[in-house]
Amino acid sequence: MKKRLITVLLTLGCSFCIGLAGCAGNAPDPDTREEQVEEDRDTDKDEDDEMDENEDEDRPSEIAVTHLDYSSSDSILEFLTGEWTFVDPSSGIEYARFWIRDDGVCKFGDFETAQMCSGTILFDEYLDDNFPGVHRYEISLDGLEEAFGYSEDTSTSSGRFMIAQAAGKDYLYLEEIGNGGSTLAYDVFAAPSGDDDFMMKWILVRNNNVTHEEHLQKNANFYARVIENTDEGLLVQRLDDVSFVTYQEYTNFKFLAAYFDESNNQQACLCSINEDADISGVLDLSELDKAYPSTVYKIYTDSEGNIEEMHDVEDAYYGRYEINSLEQEVSFEFNTFTINGWELDPADYGIDGNAILDLEVFGEDLIITSHLNPHMDVYTVFDMRNAWPEHEIYGANFIHGDKVWDSFYSYMDTVYDYEDHPIYTVDGTEICGLSFSEDGTQITIEYWKDDYIEIYEETIDRPECVNAPHYAYADYARHRTAENWNEFMSYAPDDALFMVMVNPHSDDAWDFNLPMNVGEGSDNVYVVSLQNGTEFTIGDTKPEIRDKGEIVSYWVTVPEGAPMYTLHAETPDGRSAEWDVTWISGKDDTRWIYK
Repeated sequence: MKKRLITVLLTLGCSFCIGLAGCAGNAPDPDTREEQVEEDRDTDKDEDDEMDENEDEDRPSEIAVTHLDYSSSDSILEFLTGEWTFVDPSSGIEYARFWIRDDGVCKFGDFETAQMCSGTILFDEYLDDNFPGVHRYEISLDGLEEAFGYSEDTSTSSGRFMIAQAAGKDYLYLEEIGNGGSTLAYDVFAAPSGDDDFMMKWILVRNNNVTHEEHLQKNANFYARVIENTDEGLLVQRLDDVSFVTYQEYTNFKFLAAYFDESNNQQACLCSINEDADISGVLDLSELDKAYPSTVYKIYTDSEGNIEEMHDVEDAYYGRYEINSLEQEVSFEFNTFTINGWELDPADYGIDGNAILDLEVFGEDLIITSHLNPHMDVYTVFDMRNAWPEHEIYGANFIHGDKVWDSFYSYMDTVYDYEDHPIYTVDGTEICGLSFSEDGTQITIEYWKDDYIEIYEETIDRPECVNAPHYAYADYARHRTAENWNEFMSYAPDDALFMVMVNPHSDDAWDFNLPMNVGEGSDNVYVVSLQNGTEFTIGDTKPEIRDKGEIVSYWVTVPEGAPMYTLHAETPDGRSAEWDVTWISGKDDTRWIYK
């Protein structure tokens, strides 16, 4: 493979401006490129003959990657000078050319329209403290109105760039960073597949004459970017993390963030994923099937340098990633509460109560206890990540298990579950305490009788939450991580294609979905796809395609008797499943089913 790459490069010659130390000199002007290629071919043939006759010991047996000085914009521009090709991340199809000159002048040529536009590009480092370790590009193109018919003639894109080299190929990664996309992002540079348009990320490639191949570090764990999916394996580039404490832009949720820096690890390495590798930490495995995934993961390698474990690294915003959440700093006064210095008024969120009594941080939730009257408090489960109340409970003596939905409370003489179903009534006047037994299988109830003097006690078996799967899905919908997805899927049969929820309890995780009307609908049916690209049909509605974890919802009457409709689902690989639109249960109020 190495010999074939070198032969091809020598044939192409100087048209790619590639030497031992990378690219140098002016990029070829596309208007004169064909004549230059013919002239170079003749020159290259003579040089090839001379090289064959005059090889000596000074010629390196292997050519290594170029060592770049990232602190010098001239150094970066000198290396990037030449012709690059935009490739579709999903399919790998080449769809545009990009020429860079050593003075920063650039040209863009689209294959489909054969139109071209020109402008300038620069590469340097962000000086803003908000972007530690980020190497910046800024490109401005003119002539968009004439070349592509756009309403604006000039557009600018800016963000981060990353460079990688492997044997035979250079890679340039661009990611637009900002609060919204530019015309260049959505239109000019958009990949044909459209899969990555909204992500504002692009991959450019060119051939090189590097022959030295390295392997991933053995018995190690580190952050890395999977650049390309090749026949020989995955091309992976190790990254250094530049971490810092920060907050979600709109909710002030505190987390450890990072930007990733490739400047110390320009070499990309081919590696394999072991057949028994633990990839449960990767939410979307289809990302690894793309031609150019360009996705960041936490990677663990074995003694051979192969991947034995992978985990997602979660996108945050403005090009940064979330490494992990941090301890949230909360406090309260009489009628306000504070999360990481951000003061909130419960009334702004429709939370009842005339005074806050207590706050409890529970994972990413904040349980707010507010006083209502001598016999009743209000317990609000407030999602700190999204700054939104998930659930409210009116009662007393609230207790919870490992999951917030596995909770119980009382009001007067009755114990209720999270869904406000009564589960037990004592022979007394008012319950004054609830607690779990030491092994967690029972609930101890303390209560008063009419005289409110002596405390009585009873113990009952602890019931399970029958609708746990739909609450697990709600957790995933609010925070789409592999961990939350795996928790949700732990309830599903191995061969399930979707989960149906009939009139689920109100939750912000799905309440904002706009349902399609099927006949004269009176019930809300939500369908969660468990496979990518699943097509759903019901009645005369148009087919809807949903990827893993996405919802399609319908207003449809769920009859007491025989079903009037059937929901049909089919995956791209031909698997199918159906569900007759009927009530799922009666006695225990189960509102979900997997199919």
